[in-house]
Amino acid sequence: LINGYNPFGMNNLSVWAWMFLFGHLIWATGFMFLISWRGYWQELIETLVWAHERTPLANLIRWRDKPVALSIVQARLVGLAHFSVGYILTYAAFVIASTSGKFA
Repeated sequence: LINGYNPFGMNNLSVWAWMFLFGHLIWATGFMFLISWRGYWQELIETLVWAHERTPLANLIRWRDKPVALSIVQARLVGLAHFSVGYILTYAAFVIASTSGKFA
């Protein structure tokens, strides 16, 4: 995967290098959901809402509902789904890229 891009340009491994990076991003997002506590996400949502309400465009649309954080069970479910999908994509990209040179 390291050789997906080299000084001479890209090769047939570049697709798998990008898939590995994308899978790792999904996995890391899931990991954040799994290990973080509920208050972190509530604070993040409220900060984003506060920032959007301060922009000139936000005056056109007013928030009717106050956003609330996910429950602990919901956050764990989202985290588990992201963690599993990210693991599968990361592992698949690694296995395919590491063995593609042997069969090509």
